[in-house]
Amino acid sequence: MTRQPATAPEDASGAGRPAALGDGDAPYLDDLLDQLEAALQRLADPAAPLDQAVSDYERAGRLLGAAEARMEAAARRVAELELGRS
Repeated sequence: MTRQPATAPEDASGAGRPAALGDGDAPYLDDLLDQLEAALQRLADPAAPLDQAVSDYERAGRLLGAAEARMEAAARRVAELELGRS
């Protein structure tokens, strides 16, 4: 998978992609995970300035929360689809 430069979670709308799970502007899970990975890589740099590390830590928390929400939405959607097939 080719990695793109990370953007803020609110900027990762997946522009140019079809809407996912009916929530329009929400970032795709893959985009969130790519951004989270980038933030974690920056956190692992012992030479990073403290202010940057704190900012990356906060951002990683937001990204993790957004990724968890996407996973929960996907699980709900799958459950709805399964109920519809019954």
